[in-house]
Amino acid sequence: MVNSMGQKIEYWVNSMVLTSADVLYGEQPTSVFYGPKIVKMIINLNESNLSLSKFGFNADDDITGYMSYYTFVSAMSNDNVYTRLNQDIEPKSGDVFKMVEYGQDRKNGRSGNFFQITQRRDQDIGDNMNILGGH
Repeated sequence: MVNSMGQKIEYWVNSMVLTSADVLYGEQPTSVFYGPKIVKMIINLNESNLSLSKFGFNADDDITGYMSYYTFVSAMSNDNVYTRLNQDIEPKSGDVFKMVEYGQDRKNGRSGNFFQITQRRDQDIGDNMNILGGH
């Protein structure tokens, strides 16, 4: 379903490693993003999300994306980014992606929106697209 109906995105891998991050601020200023790699994702976009505004956060857009794990692994396995970072090949918090097809017809050469991954789930029972598949 993702490969036939998904949108192309450009995916960047964040090179931050928690063991070398600043303990006080929780950041690593020397980290870089590797990519982009083209993968497909089914996107549920909620523009101008107000769910976080009651806590004092200004969240412009909220997005939920579904991607095939095996497609992601095959796109990322040709590069040795995850080997250098000593991490498993899977999306993680802090990675960034850009909506390519959604933004390709914007005026004055603007590109699609960038989003940072804040949470990753293996499965979401409440909004499951494939009831029999589960994951």
